[in-house]
Amino acid sequence: DAVQVILAWQDWMASAPRELACELMFLHSTDAPAGTEPHVVLTGAFHGTQSDCDRLLDRLTTAAGHPGTSRTSRELPYTQAMMQVYGCGDKTVDACHRVGFTPEAQLPRDSHTTQRNQFFATPWTSATARAALDAFTADPAPGQFRFLGLFPYGGRINEVSPTATAFVHRNAVLNAGYALTLSTPAPAPDDRARAQAWVNHAYTTLDTHSSHRSYQNYMDPALATWREAYYGENYARLRSVKQSYDPHRFFDFAQAID
Repeated sequence: DAVQVILAWQDWMASAPRELACELMFLHSTDAPAGTEPHVVLTGAFHGTQSDCDRLLDRLTTAAGHPGTSRTSRELPYTQAMMQVYGCGDKTVDACHRVGFTPEAQLPRDSHTTQRNQFFATPWTSATARAALDAFTADPAPGQFRFLGLFPYGGRINEVSPTATAFVHRNAVLNAGYALTLSTPAPAPDDRARAQAWVNHAYTTLDTHSSHRSYQNYMDPALATWREAYYGENYARLRSVKQSYDPHRFFDFAQAID
């Protein structure tokens, strides 16, 4: 039912109240037992009552034609809600850090992740959704954890002019990102190459449907056109700011504004 879930989710988000924000995720471990299907997960937040949130979720499951295998909603104060979102619902604030950051830290670190993302200015068709899912499940290899995330845009984001701030992506309806995590922080070259090839194939599959732009908080080392993809028409102004405040490039990396 994954294609229908994608189509129902994007229509649901387009008509949802501004108090709702959520993402649609597809998760799969290639080391899972034979016959184990990828998981489809919806997660998010609603600034309002639990009863209103539940009515919105009912609307989505009706449109998707499937009630799902599990469903949980909780009404929480903001701090508790954020702790739960980041996997710290049963932890102290001191423990809610990545291992190695503080002596009390308990959250695990990712080993090695390769990812790419794209913005889309129009909703996905059923053919696009099917192509995205086929790319997600293509060419499995042992030791991979795969992720496909669909993140909604629009709403208040798109009320701001693209040139008003450094963030140029003001006409998108969603961002889609693929990621592949390997089980070791220093994988073999063949495993790294296979991970990059999988992400590249998924990216290329969707590129013709995208706006050819990417979110600059998800840096993509394989992106040759990163200046246009991250910043669009704002790059020249950002370059001027960079040269004024950091003329000697103290803050620098491979895709830093030059």
